[in-house]
Amino acid sequence: MAMGLVICFMMLIMLVTALAETPTTLNKTCVGDISVLLQFDVYQESCPEAEPIILSWVQSAISEEPRMAASLLRLHFHDCFVNASQGCDASVLLDDADNFVGEKTAPPNLNSLRGFEVIDAIKSDLEFVCPQTVSCADILAIAARDSVLLSGGPGWEVQTGRRDSLTASKAAATNNIPAPNSSVATLVANFQNVGLSTNDMVALSGAHTIGKARCSTFSSRFMNPSNSGGPDVNMDFVQSLQQLCSETSDSTTTVAHLDLVTPATFDNQYYINLISGEGLLPSDQVLVVQDDRTREIVESYAEDPLLFFEDFKNSMIKMGALGPLTGDSGEILRMDIDSKLNKLDIKSGDEASSSTQAQVDSKGTAEDKDELADSMNNLNAEASSSGQVGPSFRRKPVIIIVVGMAGSGKTTFLHRLVCHTQASRIRGYVLNLDPAVMTLPYGANIDIRDTVKYKEVMRQFNLGPNGGILTSLNLFATKFDEVIQAIEKRADQLDYVLVDTPGQIEIFTWSASGAIITEAFASTFPTVVAYVVDTPRSSSPVTFMSNMLYACSILYKTRLPLVLAFNKIDVAQHQFALEWMEDFEAFQGAMRSDDSYMSTFSQSLSLALDEFYKNLRSVGVSAVSGAGMDAFFKAIEASAEEYMETYKADLDKRRVEKQRLEEEQQKQNMEKLRKDMENSGGQSVVLSTGLKDKAHHNNMAINYNTVPLNL
Repeated sequence: MAMGLVICFMMLIMLVTALAETPTTLNKTCVGDISVLLQFDVYQESCPEAEPIILSWVQSAISEEPRMAASLLRLHFHDCFVNASQGCDASVLLDDADNFVGEKTAPPNLNSLRGFEVIDAIKSDLEFVCPQTVSCADILAIAARDSVLLSGGPGWEVQTGRRDSLTASKAAATNNIPAPNSSVATLVANFQNVGLSTNDMVALSGAHTIGKARCSTFSSRFMNPSNSGGPDVNMDFVQSLQQLCSETSDSTTTVAHLDLVTPATFDNQYYINLISGEGLLPSDQVLVVQDDRTREIVESYAEDPLLFFEDFKNSMIKMGALGPLTGDSGEILRMDIDSKLNKLDIKSGDEASSSTQAQVDSKGTAEDKDELADSMNNLNAEASSSGQVGPSFRRKPVIIIVVGMAGSGKTTFLHRLVCHTQASRIRGYVLNLDPAVMTLPYGANIDIRDTVKYKEVMRQFNLGPNGGILTSLNLFATKFDEVIQAIEKRADQLDYVLVDTPGQIEIFTWSASGAIITEAFASTFPTVVAYVVDTPRSSSPVTFMSNMLYACSILYKTRLPLVLAFNKIDVAQHQFALEWMEDFEAFQGAMRSDDSYMSTFSQSLSLALDEFYKNLRSVGVSAVSGAGMDAFFKAIEASAEEYMETYKADLDKRRVEKQRLEEEQQKQNMEKLRKDMENSGGQSVVLSTGLKDKAHHNNMAINYNTVPLNL
């Protein structure tokens, strides 16, 4: 007996210890024998921008159309309510496929669900920032919460960790989602089938305090008023509905507010309306006429809005935990921004890893020297087997190469461009050429860090940071034809290619890689250079002149149209810079208080740059607030037209001349090689490197009888 007590006591201690070590997680539900757990702050490390991005899109959508709040809330409800074992899984977003018929065409959803384009936009933006990280199911849950909050309702912390379904069921949606003509008994049964109580049903019905409904969903209210509920029927209200719907023959398009009093405000007015017989849907009004239990709950919510808010919040959390896919179940749907813009394209983990949005960890360091050579063959941009860039020239997409000094806000500005293209439905493609950047605020379709390991380059070549960046770009430039081919494949689906670059401006003033990259782009697509200027720092005339000299140097080197983007106008306006560029005397006047040599030199340079200024387009922008984006893209379009009219002809001439010189050089090299082989008589030829180490000379020997030449 004593031994048994000891054993029981030890088991109790082990159980308590295990529970103490288990992280606290609310809303643990069991589906069969599988424990499904959702957690808070799932994206805190992997995608901290997730919730702010979702909130921003929801806020924008509701400001344009207040009804969108109800639409997004309804999307989440209809997603979760399909069945208890596989509920909140984003299956409502899936189109029909070969192996299933989707839920969009189910009677409760057909011509009813709205807001898909908002979810698409959110997902697309998140794919830029955090590729294949945030699930669509979580987006639906968070967007529903934000819709309620922005409409004046309660807020709550959304548990996340859901994964997305790869299948959907029209039949399940048809059978389980409550119909607008449902009785109280049917409503209670529908909610109980998924594990929700009668109280949950009445609380969640309060979502009808915002939004609209079609005449076809409530026509029975005036076609057979006796079914609307005995003494509580409001005939004046019913007749007003009949008059509204009789004004058109199409009952599927005419809509009425679910709450006529405060239609766009999330409050308890819905329950007050039910008591006065002004519930729009039959399934709403029956809550006060068919069941004493539900009527009592309705009355309590009508009297106490805070009680309604608290119960609605708790019921939403419960509904959000209905059968989610977690762990290894399901997938994270990803937006294929390359080929199916604004469409959700499901890819498995293996397929996604081979896409242009490479999932390679670029922060790790190599263990051996062979990794650098191997990585050069692992460019995660889809290339054709020809290995040559096609000769055809395309008018789209326009290449925007964003350059600027370190600290000018160049990368933040490019992030703003990415967000603007998404919000404006402009089809964009993003390329990162900065090998040393630790994190990017956007997702890149092609990222140099997936191909060249910057730190490994520094280690192998014994270089400093700047030398490592330049050498990394030189290595990447040897594979740049594959980048061009990848963009060519998507050219018909793109408007712009946004190219981020390192802050080392010398890359585009004298480095070979800069010339290779710009010429490769310009020979295939209209290409414009956007030079980002730090406006507050350029308020000093000397600093301004230094920036203009860099811009002039880039224009001279690339021979491409140049747009000056005066950034940070939210801090300092750029009118002074425009005045200095347009009025020589204004710049001279700003320099009069300074008698130093640099001041005098800057005044002389300003006169020399007068012609340079005339060929520039300048816009003021703010990477933080988004000001000036429309003006920037107008300047880009004008520069692209200028490229086609002026720059392309000059480029074609230079390319033809360059090809002629290369062919002549190749002929000379071949002739020299032929003579060397004749003189060697088939023996080994030692290459003269200028090194004194004879052993090294021997190692460099090439036997032309055994080593094939790749000419």
